[in-house]
Amino acid sequence: MNVCILVGSSEQLKNAGVRIRYERLKSVFEVAGHSLDIVPISKFSRHDHFRHDIYIFSKCYDAVSLVIAHRLRASGIPFGVDLFDDWFSHTTDSRFTRYRSWLGHFLKLANFVIAASGHIRGVIDGFGSTLPFHVVNDPFNPDFSPARLIETLNRKQDEVVRTGRIRVLWFGIGDNPHFPVGLQDLVAFSDMLAEMRNRGLEIRLDILTNRRAMTPERLAMLKRLPVAYELSKWSVQLERDMLNGSTASFLPVNYQAFSTNKSLNRAVTALCAGSQVLSAGYPLYDRLAPFVYRNAQTFLSDAKSSSLALRETTVPAFSRLLADVASPAVEGKNLVAFLDRIKPGVPDEETIDMTRPLAAVIHGSVSSWRVHRLAKRLSVLSVASPYCALPLDWDVSFSIATGGKGPDILLSGRCMKLLGADVAKNFIPVKGGFFGTRYSLRLAQLLPDFSPCNWAQPDLGSPLAFITTQPSTIRAVIRAIQALFPGLPCVYSEKSRLPLVHNFDDRLSTGVAA
Repeated sequence: MNVCILVGSSEQLKNAGVRIRYERLKSVFEVAGHSLDIVPISKFSRHDHFRHDIYIFSKCYDAVSLVIAHRLRASGIPFGVDLFDDWFSHTTDSRFTRYRSWLGHFLKLANFVIAASGHIRGVIDGFGSTLPFHVVNDPFNPDFSPARLIETLNRKQDEVVRTGRIRVLWFGIGDNPHFPVGLQDLVAFSDMLAEMRNRGLEIRLDILTNRRAMTPERLAMLKRLPVAYELSKWSVQLERDMLNGSTASFLPVNYQAFSTNKSLNRAVTALCAGSQVLSAGYPLYDRLAPFVYRNAQTFLSDAKSSSLALRETTVPAFSRLLADVASPAVEGKNLVAFLDRIKPGVPDEETIDMTRPLAAVIHGSVSSWRVHRLAKRLSVLSVASPYCALPLDWDVSFSIATGGKGPDILLSGRCMKLLGADVAKNFIPVKGGFFGTRYSLRLAQLLPDFSPCNWAQPDLGSPLAFITTQPSTIRAVIRAIQALFPGLPCVYSEKSRLPLVHNFDDRLSTGVAA
């Protein structure tokens, strides 16, 4: 079995989610005679690029992923999505409407869902999905050695006794575009650190995080911490070095769904490096409970008495627990068994040989030429809504209604060849400039009940005009496409951050930036 993980970008190949979740499973797959490739989704742009047996989308919440999903579906190649971040359960927050719309569309095409937490099952149940579901726990590093861990723990305990110093580490992504997490959690739950002061041991805090999180506002916020700290820019090597030197890792978790649905990977990583775990807030790490401190005084007492939760005599119990919750061999074996039960579909020959489009992608005010190029290569119609100003070779485009005339729908020659003769005869050829002849028809002729009252306005730079006309305009665009190509599914490529409508009677979904 050849499995491909599609990630949103080349940068994501460096992320902890990819390194910990997927890279550690590759060797397990290879031993079992399978392959696991991790590839940026941008590498797939032609029909002959899809050579794997099964695909898993990871953090690809954009129109490109939906276009590729339609192509895989038409080719009969099974695919699914790995939902190890919860952007979808926030039903009352308009910022996440686009994500929910994306997932609703994707689930109707996909063959399965995997996740890092069983809580996600409730999320997809809310979409009415009955797809096969599987939890993949983030695995520990296959190089983990109990003997090496014992050596590290003894060294760290000796350092506490010799120096009277506790080195505490907070590490991770310090910011998020939507949620107050990361460094905010560190400060919000820092009372646990305050309890450790003046208890006979010196407390030193190291903060290891990404450069983007080091804004003036967050740096000012860190000054409220009750202990002295040193801030460093994250790297793989520095994380490894600091975990190797830390007595404990402080891993607070807030109560937002985005945080409570996370995996155990940070705690597992810390414990495997011989760093005790202190946690406050939501009990995310309860499955590791014997080795997770929820009380600062208990931790300090154990440190003074050389009886920390994770120590030489408890390493065998920890190793057994680790095998239950984060074993690469077990997780890899279970994932292979799950994927082996997913069977391929029947290819749709008409869309594969391009005699019929498999979908249409509608470009909004903020879209991308990359989506357009991919659509053209994969038998998907590329449609410019009246809000899209990109000068590209569109299959379908629309004019703005001016002077009481229009709007008109314009088709390319390629698109005209896909129409039935009874519809095509109504279009009139017009000069199309650089991109050649276009074929025009008044939209009201195609849609007899169409009214231009709520169509896109000439002032496309006005956010108010955009927000107020967008729902009715995009609905009219969908109706026009489906009048020409009955039943053709549509994808909406719109990265605007304005509070827009993204779900149109289940006939259209959105593409957003990851």
